[in-house]
Amino acid sequence: MWPFHRKRSSARPCAPIPGDRVSLPDHGRVPVLAAGAHQNGLLAAAVGQAAGDHLHATAALVPDNRGAVRVDVLIDGRNVTAGTLPGEIGREYQPVLTRIGERGQVGTCPARITGGGDAPYGVYLLLSPPRDLEVFTGERDPMVAYATSSRVQLWDERTCSATREEEHQDTLAAHAPVAGQSSRDVLVTLGFCGITSGRYQGESAIEVRIGGQRVGQLTYAMSLRYEQPVRALLATGVEVACCAVTRRTHDGVRIELKLPQVTD
Repeated sequence: MWPFHRKRSSARPCAPIPGDRVSLPDHGRVPVLAAGAHQNGLLAAAVGQAAGDHLHATAALVPDNRGAVRVDVLIDGRNVTAGTLPGEIGREYQPVLTRIGERGQVGTCPARITGGGDAPYGVYLLLSPPRDLEVFTGERDPMVAYATSSRVQLWDERTCSATREEEHQDTLAAHAPVAGQSSRDVLVTLGFCGITSGRYQGESAIEVRIGGQRVGQLTYAMSLRYEQPVRALLATGVEVACCAVTRRTHDGVRIELKLPQVTD
């Protein structure tokens, strides 16, 4: 097979990108499509090498007005196209990248070039999810979805089970799913309580309440994960609320909270 890394080519630069570049968070891996149509650019970025251990590069993410995101690689101060983000993924990233562009900037992230030798070049990005980019750029609070003068409501990005519900079945029964429902949406508020038994006795846990009545608490591990931001919000004098669902099980009524995605 013809060795791709020996192809003679001068990669043609595309339209220049802004010189003001923002290094985006890189805790994630995102694929890039259509690299096959841009072998010249990747050949130049790889300096003709085979990417045995995945060659390091820097990518610029350029949104367009059709909801797509073009991926360029930066080579000696110029940019050449390496592919595009897959359709649905591109549509998720496009709004925040567009807002960065409206400030006269372009977002960049680490890229890794694969292939070479007897295989075509490919590329993927080290890039955090869109919500993390919004937090990074200050467009989004990492915890609070809605706020009033007296209450904040947290983002509902992940499910988290409560414990000790068996002690509060009388209260939970009033908020259980009715006949024909598999679950029921409820709004809960969060506070703190002491752990009264077990390995973590004497430590604090996040308490879960409905209508001011206790219905359970988070595990010690989950309480540690959310303790700092929840305490900080409570210290401002507001009520901290989040969405939850109740379910009927063979062990009684259980409750699952919907909480923000936080970094460990």
